[in-house]
Amino acid sequence: MDWVPQPVDNLILMAGGDAVVRLLDTAMGTCHWEVAADAKFPKILSLVCSPSIFVVSAASQSSSHIPLSPSTAKLLSFGLSSPSLPSSRSASGEMHNMQKKFSEGFVGQLSVWDLKKQQLNTFLPLSSGAVPISCMALNHNSTLLVTGGTDGKIRLFDIVQNQQLLCWDANTREVYNVQFSYDENSVYSMGKEDKFSQWSVMQSGRLLADFPIHQHASQPAVGSEHHFPSPPRGNLFAFESENKYVLTCAPSQALVYKVSTHTHTRTH
Repeated sequence: MDWVPQPVDNLILMAGGDAVVRLLDTAMGTCHWEVAADAKFPKILSLVCSPSIFVVSAASQSSSHIPLSPSTAKLLSFGLSSPSLPSSRSASGEMHNMQKKFSEGFVGQLSVWDLKKQQLNTFLPLSSGAVPISCMALNHNSTLLVTGGTDGKIRLFDIVQNQQLLCWDANTREVYNVQFSYDENSVYSMGKEDKFSQWSVMQSGRLLADFPIHQHASQPAVGSEHHFPSPPRGNLFAFESENKYVLTCAPSQALVYKVSTHTHTRTH
């Protein structure tokens, strides 16, 4: 889901398990409209919007792979861990195996839609065998889209020209969250194994910094008593307006770090 940027924050764009995108008014408790995404790609992984467009990342099971077992498919669909898993480590390992099966057995699709007309504008080209995209972010004027994939790669797209500009390796496993910096000259990412990094957009994805981060920052539910080691969907970190402080997630609380050029210091 994503909030629609506007003076009054009461409109939210949501996608359910039925591959339908809905615009909801949280103040009135009503649905303004709904639109069905491509039925061939029924699993929506991520959604991001601006005042004029929204982008949908969806996935479909590849016919070239053996179907997942019903139990594994159910765990992936609902993001739940098996009650019999004895520890967070074994649960995390089990989830990694399921994530690997998911990325290998599914193909992805990126579609750009007109928010006001609810019409499909175009499909963005995906390289590397149309890998599923797990997270996305738009720049300030919705001309650039940065994505994180289940293959650990970050991709930068020009939405106006409908082309991929950059692609680089960011993580050995899935990228869970990506965001532009306030000046949009770099990109921040967080992925599996609590890898929190900054990458240069101007220098073709060159690594600028790896920041130390607390355990379970990328999967805060793993360390909680509820024990749900599912891939997180949504923002795992948020910067204040000048990028001096960053808010992160933890199993039982939010943690704030003060950011410097190559490191950051925890403040709360």
